[in-house]
Order: sequence, then structure tokens, then C-alpha cells
Amino acid sequence: MTEKIEFKRVLGLLQVLMIGIGAMIGAGIFILSSAAISLSGSSAILAYLILGIISLFTGLCYIELGSTIPKAGGGYTYAEELKGGFYGFITGWFMLIGNSAANAVYAIGFVDILFNWLGNPLSGSEAILIPIFAILILIIFSMINYKGISEAGNVEVILTSTQIFVLVFIICLGISIPKEFLFPRSFPINFTNVIPTPDNFLFFIQTLGLIYISFYGFEIINNVAEEMKNPQRTIKLSIILTIIISTIVYIGIIYVIIIVTGEFQVKLIYEFTRGHGVVLSLTAETILPRLGGVLLNSAAIATVASAINATICSNSRIIYAFGKDAYFPRIFGVLHFKNRTPHYAIFIGLIFSIIFASLGVIEKVAIIADVGYLFGVTLICLCIFFLRKKQDKYEIKNKTPLYPIIPIIACGFNIAIIPIFAMLHFDMIFFTLIVIAIGIMFYILRAKGMFTSRKVKRFIKFIKRQKV
Repeated sequence: MTEKIEFKRVLGLLQVLMIGIGAMIGAGIFILSSAAISLSGSSAILAYLILGIISLFTGLCYIELGSTIPKAGGGYTYAEELKGGFYGFITGWFMLIGNSAANAVYAIGFVDILFNWLGNPLSGSEAILIPIFAILILIIFSMINYKGISEAGNVEVILTSTQIFVLVFIICLGISIPKEFLFPRSFPINFTNVIPTPDNFLFFIQTLGLIYISFYGFEIINNVAEEMKNPQRTIKLSIILTIIISTIVYIGIIYVIIIVTGEFQVKLIYEFTRGHGVVLSLTAETILPRLGGVLLNSAAIATVASAINATICSNSRIIYAFGKDAYFPRIFGVLHFKNRTPHYAIFIGLIFSIIFASLGVIEKVAIIADVGYLFGVTLICLCIFFLRKKQDKYEIKNKTPLYPIIPIIACGFNIAIIPIFAMLHFDMIFFTLIVIAIGIMFYILRAKGMFTSRKVKRFIKFIKRQKV
């Protein structure tokens, strides 16, 4: 009888916390902060604060679900176990699309920041190289995850620690810089100009939608629950700390960019260069000439790399859970006998991310990720109500405070922003709906016996024979 291969419980609080922070800060700071300020100016501070509060409410729901059902697959696993059927599948599909598109965003951002740092931004005819390099980055980090979760976790600790140190250093310097060195029309920021005006309100809502992706890195924490040493304690502390630390860093960096560089200049630079991380790099250079840009760009590379690493890890666990539950061929729910990683699932996640990375435009791919997360997170938050109805079956741990108020607020915000977001980005919503339709079609075909593990294995053997 063959030995059942299971995940190794090797992740401690520090590693899990770094995975969560690494996934959250990657997009919010270096990739989307300039676009957020360009859209809504100082109101971007309020946008980050609102989403920080809402994500904390959502995080409390995740803590209860993850502590009670500490299994790989995160939100999908809760939906499947508590509701099952199509509800479980479509929840997992939304999160799979969200993670895959987010991973593509990070990879494209990594290439963009790297080439800007090297002084050779890819633009015009050279822009076609962006998705090619992004795909190479995705392959490299997929190989790191293939080697093992411990290795991936250690890489995450190094990368995320580096970025936090540099970002906090820049924030402290920016806040303490003498007023005479600040951009004259941007200081001080007071409460009135942080509140969006009626003319600016639509752009403010658009900003909320754009940076939504920045606040759901904590979701990745629950996806590695089976690999935590003490899941109940680790999930609770890591989710709360991830959201609080990330929100403080977000607001600090946005504040420093605005008071040092100025709203109008940010908009001009962003629209002229379309370079993600350029504004923040110039801000760091102003605060700390010569050294600031080098430090900031080093942190940017580390930040976005950590986001890629963490999201690949998370996405593969969803696909792994899909395989175990037979929504995908069961071969995807198998672990590597030596590394104990879901190697087939990592490969499939890589394919999904490559498809989105091939689009090559961060803003468009970010919208796809946002839509996936919006629908997926809403369905996951609703699982709290299903769990409470089954209290006799489960020993509920780390209960969500102020139930049902907090889950209702978390779900209500996500539901409210969906139609507004759809009106602002109809083209990409249409593309996302096609992707969702593909998922529904896959579910139906799978239910009819298509795409079985046996057929997948035959296909793999056929490919190997062609190589010979």
C-alpha cells in the first residue's frame, strides 16, 4: 500500500506573515500608487484607508473560516465544504482568475520597474518584450515554489523584510523633511482635501476599484493553512497584522509622495511615462539624493518578487484543492513525492498567469484580477452564514466579532462596488465574463465525464512520445 503524501507543517508565524505582507504591498505601493494619485489626488489616502477597514472586516471572516476549516485552498475550500456543488466551484474559479491575473500584474510590474531602474524603459515597439520577460519571471518563481514551501517561505521572509525596512525608512525621512524642501502647493494635506469633491467622486470610486487588488494578499494566508505549524493562532495573528501593517505603509507612502512630489506633478509624470514605480523612485531621490532611488528600486524589485512568489504559492493550492475535489482532473490534486508540493497545480497556475501576462498592460489585467476577487471574496464572506447554521457540526474558533454586522458590511461593500466598477470598465468586464463562461462550461463538461485524469495522463504520454 502506497504512503499517503501530505503537506509538511513547516511554516511559522513569521513566514506566513511575510507571505501575506509580500502579496499585499507588491501591487499597492510600486505598481498602482501612482495611478491612484493620478486619478483622485489626495483622496487616494482616503481610498486606501477605506479599503484597509473593509479588508479588516473581510479578514475577520477569513480568520473564523480558516481557524475552523484549516485546509489548503482557502476561500474555495470553505465554499466547497459548507455549500458545495456549483457554489463551491464558481467561488474557487473566481479566486483562481483573481490570483492568476494578479500574478500577471506583478510580473509585468516587475519587468517595468526593472527596466526603468536600468535606465532603459520598454516603450513603443520595445513594449512587445514586456510580456515575454514577464513570462520568464513567472517561470522562475514557479520553479522556486516547485522546490518546496519551506524554500518559498524563506525567500519570502528575505524579500519582504527588505521591502518593509526600505519603505518605513523612506516614510520616516519623508515625514521629517523640512517644509522648505516640500512641493509648495501640496503642503499641508488637511482633512477637507482628502475628502473627494462631487466632481472628483467618480474618479474616487474608480480608484477604489483599481487598488482593490492591493488589499487581498491576506487571502493567500488561508491557502497555506495545511502547511502551518499552529493554524488557529497563526491565521488570526498573521491576517490582522498583515492588514494593519500594509494599510499603515500604504497611507504613509501615498502621503509622502504627495507632499514631496505634488499631485499635479504625479499626474504629469505618470501620464507621460506610464512607468510604474517611476513617481515613487523620483520621490525617494528628492528625499535622499543619489541613494534614495537605488534603495527604493531595490525594495521595488524585492516587493514585487515577493508578491509573485506568494501568489504562485496561493494559486497552486486552489488548483490542488480543485483536483482533490474532482472539479479538475484528480492528477492536479497530487503532491510531489519528494518536495511535497502540488507540482501539477503549480504548472497549471503558471499557464493561467501566462495567458493574462500576454496582455502586457497592467491596468487592464488589474481590472480582471479585481473582478475575480470582488465576486470570489463576496461569495467567501457569505460562507460565514453557512458556517453558523452548521454550528453543531463544527467547533467554531476565533468567532467574528459583532456577528452578523461585520460580515454584512464586508459583503455589502463588495456587492455595491461591482456594478459601479462594471460601468467604468465595461470592456474588461466583458473579457472577464468570457473567462467566467469558460469556467462554467468546464464545470458542465467535467460533470459529464470530460477532462478526466486518465485522459490528461494519455495527453502527457503523447507529448513525451513526440519529444522522443
